[in-house]
Amino acid sequence: MSHDLDDFSDFDNEDLTILEELLQKVEADETRHFIIADIEDVEAPRGLRLPASPTRLLNSQANGAIRREEVPEAAPESAPTTALESAPEVAEPDTRSPLERFRRPPKKAFSVTDLVSPSWCELQYFYTLSRHGRKRRTPAMKQGTQVHQALEEELHITVPVDVPTKEDGWGLRIWNIIQGLRTLQQTGRTRELEVWGTVGGELVNGIIDEVSYECPDSNLEEKPTSHKKSAHEVPEHQTSIKDILSTAAKRENGKSLSDALLPKPQSKKIYITDIKTRQSKSLPTPNAMKPTILQLHLYHHMLENMAQGNFALERLAERYSFDVNQTFSDSFIAQVGSLNQELETPTSSTSEDSMVLLLRYNKLTDLWDFMIGQMKQAFLLPAENIPMSTPQSLVDLPVPENQPTRLSPILTVEYLSAWYQHRPGETTGQHSLGRKSFVFDAEYLKNYLEDSLAWWHGEREAKGVELQEAWKCRHCDFRNDCEWIHSRDSEALNEALARKSLRQEAFKPETSHV
Repeated sequence: MSHDLDDFSDFDNEDLTILEELLQKVEADETRHFIIADIEDVEAPRGLRLPASPTRLLNSQANGAIRREEVPEAAPESAPTTALESAPEVAEPDTRSPLERFRRPPKKAFSVTDLVSPSWCELQYFYTLSRHGRKRRTPAMKQGTQVHQALEEELHITVPVDVPTKEDGWGLRIWNIIQGLRTLQQTGRTRELEVWGTVGGELVNGIIDEVSYECPDSNLEEKPTSHKKSAHEVPEHQTSIKDILSTAAKRENGKSLSDALLPKPQSKKIYITDIKTRQSKSLPTPNAMKPTILQLHLYHHMLENMAQGNFALERLAERYSFDVNQTFSDSFIAQVGSLNQELETPTSSTSEDSMVLLLRYNKLTDLWDFMIGQMKQAFLLPAENIPMSTPQSLVDLPVPENQPTRLSPILTVEYLSAWYQHRPGETTGQHSLGRKSFVFDAEYLKNYLEDSLAWWHGEREAKGVELQEAWKCRHCDFRNDCEWIHSRDSEALNEALARKSLRQEAFKPETSHV
């Protein structure tokens, strides 16, 4: 689950004031940072994620078996840490691109957070990376961690697992994705689904807060087609074939044939939700939501591409230096296999004994292929649901395209109080401050990424915020040294002096000649 208060993007003017008052109570020698890390900047749990059940949870807590541990990234160079890593001092200005300086080995790879954080303020993010190396967790972020852990425990518990090799560590991450997909199909919801992808040729990692079958906004769901007249709409004095079927016949179980025309479970749409925690009870302004909107767009893009098989394991192996063909250790297979055996239910037609699966797919390349197969089963539309047309000739045969997925274009962010505590029998909806939904816009994402990657690649300088968003600067740690503020202050001073000079000239008394 996410181990941070969510990214700074949702802080508006009111939140920043509240946060400042809280942080003033922290010891004076503790550095404050308003750039808040997201899920991708936090270490992954070493534990195996299992579906939560009251019996398992109570037994595990009683035995002290459940604890949250953290595992290093698959490669030593990517191991995150909550400590501040000071960037090396250089005698001369570093002319390398931000990408070369901060996201090339031995440093961590790109994350979704890296791509969306500059949308708050590029200069602020640049100063954070160049002066401190990475973000530091604040007390507010730690409070957010507790909220996210409470949310995770609604669906999963974490059991510690030893990972003797780097390949075992990656095998655990892939296995947890498989478990997450099973949880989605069995319960209609899963949390902390890890995804990978490429953006502008760069490897990117992300963790989606929530994926579910629950439509967050039925009105928005209907909007794209509500203005169009149905192609099958008939005049009111005529009877449609659907009406005839629904009244002329009944199934043995009492359901009309019209019920058979309803969407089947495997054709349900799937929705992505990001969960944010807030200090105040109000929702953020649209401007403050921009990084969150972009974050959800990236999740949609990456998850869809993975489900369509458009991301290869070799990209990860190249970046993190692991062997895709190395067999998992016996201890890893024994631990994970034995822990998951209790999950198999006789009534499930899709589950297999975990030990059997791990012995069959006992290396990363095989387990990855199995995971992608599970993703396709969960997200791709069944063949009968894909619109087909009969070509008139070979010339009319369409170029093969990616198979459509059941991912809905509706993206949602839900806001919870930073002091949320889960209680048995309660849902997040009972503690929700509100939610906002919007529709995926590929062109919007493309335009932003092109501009953002231009900065990451060193093709242009970092930009400060626009004048109408200058309120962000009031609580920025880098305000005193910010080039953008100094240049804007200088411009404002020169403009004020120019106006004063014009006023003086206008009221200057005319010289009389005798």
